[in-house]
Amino acid sequence: MGDNSFAGINFNDPQTNAIFENRDKTSCSIWSSAEDQGEIAKVNIMKNDKDNTVVLNGILNSSIVQSNLDTSSAKIKYWAANAPTLNGSFSGSGLPFPNENVAFTKSKNSGLVKINGENFSFNVTMPNSYYKNMGAVYVDPEVKIQIVDKDNKGISKVQSIKVGNGIPFRTLTWPVQRNWNNGPMFYYNPHLTVRSQYQILLDSAYKPNEPVPDNFWGSVPPC
Repeated sequence: MGDNSFAGINFNDPQTNAIFENRDKTSCSIWSSAEDQGEIAKVNIMKNDKDNTVVLNGILNSSIVQSNLDTSSAKIKYWAANAPTLNGSFSGSGLPFPNENVAFTKSKNSGLVKINGENFSFNVTMPNSYYKNMGAVYVDPEVKIQIVDKDNKGISKVQSIKVGNGIPFRTLTWPVQRNWNNGPMFYYNPHLTVRSQYQILLDSAYKPNEPVPDNFWGSVPPC
């Protein structure tokens, strides 16, 4: 939205409609056409935790192959969000990107690969999570693919492939696990077992490769 960002919405302001129209025509329209539209390939995902890369090996769906696709000139276009930003502090590192513009702009996780018969393969650095719909929707790390012709024009649907979970307990908004409607009962967990203090400390350790528990706390005593 660039210079048209604002802290609140005043629907009595005559400029409000113009602001939203400009947003829809510029920044938001860049990514709105990239919404998931279907499956064009079966994709196998392999992760390398040592260098934080993800290898995607795909095979085109039979319906795509039977559509007289010229694989000698067609390619797979792929794009994903930038890698997480890692700073000096824990609290400021690994936060989701606030919107699609920040997530995708100048992303190194993009490119074109040739189709070898029905197969293709490429790798990306593990992308970060991000928000869309003005912060209302949280998107886990994913890679989008599309078949393009020799002029890089899309000739297939766009497919979104989830490649992992977002970094746990890193959010910019109230996380969905912290159900707002539960009120103070959010802190109540009747399923905790009696444990030693040592076991509680082990269970409370930060687990960067595991998703946020459904109840947010997991086996950690609420505080």
